[in-house]
Amino acid sequence: MEPASQLIMRTPPPLQKLNGTDYPSMSGESISLRFFKEWENFRSDVLQACATVDLSQHVPLTDDQTENHALGSELGLTGRFSKHICDAVSKALSVTHLSSLKFGDYQAFSPPREADSVPDVVMLTLPDATPVAVGELKTYWTVNIERNSIARGYMNMVPLQHHLGQLVHYMRHNKLKFGFLSTYKTTIFVRRTEAYRFEVTLPIDEKERNPTLRQCFLAFAIFASNEPDFIEPEGFSELQLKVPSQPYAPASTRPSPYCNQVAIKDSTSKESIGSQSILFGGEDGITTGFVNRKKLIRESKSKAIYEVEWNGYPAIAKCWAESRHERYTEEAWTYEKLDMKSPEGHRFFPSLLTHGKILCSSVFPKGFIIIMTKVNGESIDKYWDKIPGNIKENIRVEIYEAIKVLRSIGLIVVDCGQHNVLYNPVTHSVTMVDFEHMQACEEDTTSPDAPEMYSIFKDSFLPVCIRHDGG
Repeated sequence: MEPASQLIMRTPPPLQKLNGTDYPSMSGESISLRFFKEWENFRSDVLQACATVDLSQHVPLTDDQTENHALGSELGLTGRFSKHICDAVSKALSVTHLSSLKFGDYQAFSPPREADSVPDVVMLTLPDATPVAVGELKTYWTVNIERNSIARGYMNMVPLQHHLGQLVHYMRHNKLKFGFLSTYKTTIFVRRTEAYRFEVTLPIDEKERNPTLRQCFLAFAIFASNEPDFIEPEGFSELQLKVPSQPYAPASTRPSPYCNQVAIKDSTSKESIGSQSILFGGEDGITTGFVNRKKLIRESKSKAIYEVEWNGYPAIAKCWAESRHERYTEEAWTYEKLDMKSPEGHRFFPSLLTHGKILCSSVFPKGFIIIMTKVNGESIDKYWDKIPGNIKENIRVEIYEAIKVLRSIGLIVVDCGQHNVLYNPVTHSVTMVDFEHMQACEEDTTSPDAPEMYSIFKDSFLPVCIRHDGG
């Protein structure tokens, strides 16, 4: 046995990652970050809240100094979070007047909630199983909460926009005031104080001790139990709250003076249609071109990337399932706008060759396809630490110029990191790729200094710290 106070004062054990998924789960939900402000005095609030409960009583001894479970996915991380955070805090609460508070699965709510809107962790009261808070988890090797603090202004949180949008969706769906986003290693807590105001904490590290992460969750349970509900006022506009994930016109399949949008017969004159072919065209069902898969680069249930050939030259084909239509549209539309900037900034990005709806293929049966020029190079995330300092500086300069081009067409890359940057050591060329998650710039988010530079270059120094008062 040990005092409950001793249990929550300990930091959780470090996790053991083995291999692991390459990309975070990305929700289609979004929210305007203009409505996020810093939750000031959170740490002092936590310490004060913990002091209001009697944690002197003993609970069964918890042996959590080591972690032997190897994880590589969000599902595995959720299990370790439940064990080392949720179970420990629930055990401490069990000897207080808040013993009815528990962590659990979303399906434990009463009545059962919709299956298509399921947060990873919930906090509820027993025995009525009433929700008081919800939480969303992401893998720490794909989402860097610690690099996107509200302290630098809401613009710095753009890489977290879809994740926060997902969390707010769960909070609104359950009419709740409180939620949290965590990677186990780093956690931020959110409370909704007004219809268009969300207060978010600075990142809390798993190793922090004053207060510890467990103390933060215990206090969070106290806050949520005291005032769990948030009822949106009459006349509330969801459209005003959200930033459209597609804040622009859809990509066009019409011929463009800047790129070959529609295939011509000679484009594939040396190719023949066969089992490796992907035929594509417009929404009218008329085929305008085809390519043959030469090599598989990456594949999942909803997306695939292939090496193909176009006009006799190597090219890249990206395919999306019908469920990912928005991702396809955002990337195609971004490349169209970049091509319209040619030749200015053209060298920083692949060129769009054509795109359209997949009409017939055994390779990728249904969905959409984009074909672009193949770029020779590798993503710098694999060997950044081995690149000489002078080369690193050249890459920084080139990417900064590339981001300036993106700003000139009014766009920010939400899902940005070193995996988006290709470097060719022979030609020293630098290329930005992957524009599936884009956000339109607002008036005060036009600077190229953030958030992409900060997400790509972890040691980048951002000289300007701006506090925003949007609403």
